[in-house]
Parts: sequence; C-alpha cells; structure tokens
Amino acid sequence: MQKAHGFKHTFIHHPHRYSHLRKFYYLIRDPLGAPTTFEGLSKHASSERMRFLHPISILAFGSRALPPDLALEGRDNLTLYQALEEIPDILTAAERERLRPLNFFTHSRLLRQEDVLGYESELKGVVGSLMDTTEAEPDEDSPLLTVTKRLTDPHIGRMDNGQLNSLPDGKEFLRNLLGLLSDLHVQGDLVSRLLQS
Repeated sequence: MQKAHGFKHTFIHHPHRYSHLRKFYYLIRDPLGAPTTFEGLSKHASSERMRFLHPISILAFGSRALPPDLALEGRDNLTLYQALEEIPDILTAAERERLRPLNFFTHSRLLRQEDVLGYESELKGVVGSLMDTTEAEPDEDSPLLTVTKRLTDPHIGRMDNGQLNSLPDGKEFLRNLLGLLSDLHVQGDLVSRLLQS
C-alpha cells in the first residue's frame, strides 16, 4: 500500500490473465509468391498470411530460461504434450502416463482454469528440464529444438532467422498494411461497431 498526492494506492498483482493473448506473425511476403492486389473488402478472402505462434516454438530463438510470464492456453498445452509424447526419450513411461490428459484430468467435474494451470506447470517443468540439459549452442537434433520445430508453423519454419528477426522495410510494411487489416477484418479479428440509424 502506498500514498501519493493524498490518495491511497494498493498494488494488486495477479499472475494469470482471464483470457489468454494469442501471438501471431504476419508474413509480409506471401509464402506462395502470389501477387497481393486489393479489390475491396466484399471480394477479399483471407490470404492465410497470419500465422499462429505457439509460445513454446519461440524458444527456438535461443532463450535460455522460460520467461516467468509465458502462458499456455488449453490447446497449447495439448499440442505441447503431443509433441513431447511423439519424440522418443523425452518423457519416461511414467511421465507419459501421468501427463496424458485423460489421466491427468481425472476429475468427474468440468475443468477449471486452476486445473489447466496445474497441467501447464507440469509441462513447463518438462520444457525447463530440456532447456537445462541443452548446450548454449544446441545442435539441430537436440530434444528442445526438436520440440520447438514440431510446434512451429510450417511457413515460419521455412524462413531464415535473419528475416524473422528483422523489421520489414517501411515501404514494404505500408504496401502490406491494407492486406493485414483486410485479413484481420475477414477473420473477424478487428473490433467493429455497428452503426445504428
């Protein structure tokens, strides 16, 4: 609690969001090489250039520790478990059985956010141990990079790191801004307000 300018302030820290924020990467260059022409919103179909970023896939860029605010949605947890299960020698037989969703969530009630957060914590523990055992410069066959590759969108996986980690040219960005906004619009991802007459 703190006082400032005659007002009493209380800082409240809550480590979890009510609704998760999904992360996406917009491919400035069309992966199929198709020309991008805009013929109006009524004719616009999604270009599929907005690609989902699984939070764990971002660890491929050299992070040495799990960020404390790294959050996974329920579907992120499921795809992470599937990636861990498919790769030999990451999970022991006991871990595989314990972390299998049908075994982990044995409650006869509906899942609560608390249940999903417990599962997320267990999976992040496995990823954390993979990070601990990975060398500073991991080779392409390291378990951590194998997991992150499985969770990486195929279009993003084909891009080189220089392209992924650099800002687009200003003119190129402006040429694609209308396409980005149109894609967001047709996917229902822009907030819109209905004007009433």
